[in-house]
Amino acid sequence: MSSFDRRQFLGGSLAASAVAMATAAGSSALAVGAMPGGLSRLHSAVAISPSMGREGYLVVRALENRLGSAGPDARYGLLHALDTGKRPVAARHAMRGEFTYVLNDLKSGAVLTSGRVAAHGGGEDMIAILADRVVARLVVASRALPV
Repeated sequence: MSSFDRRQFLGGSLAASAVAMATAAGSSALAVGAMPGGLSRLHSAVAISPSMGREGYLVVRALENRLGSAGPDARYGLLHALDTGKRPVAARHAMRGEFTYVLNDLKSGAVLTSGRVAAHGGGEDMIAILADRVVARLVVASRALPV
């Protein structure tokens, strides 16, 4: 007998697909109850530090579209650094971006998770990829976050 539960797998896949489709459409209008556990825990709970420059503005906006805008009662803080530049990575990709982040607990100041993601591409496409990768990592890490 297998411990594989097809209903649980399909339910999780449908929820993940709904979030992915809404994100691809540039919408954060999903009801919080329809979000997978980790994303609902982070929704409107992460204060994202401001960033300089056009790309910095775009990445903060993309993250807020995915995570929701945090109010004054934010639980977590996301500090970050964005490094973009023209580098010879491939003929069709003009830019490489690296996004380094630290998620901390605003009450205790403790570092909860940190990491770095990278993407190749041009302009807003690269920014969207970076934001998606950061949110995916934050959702995975959210399972261990204090409530």
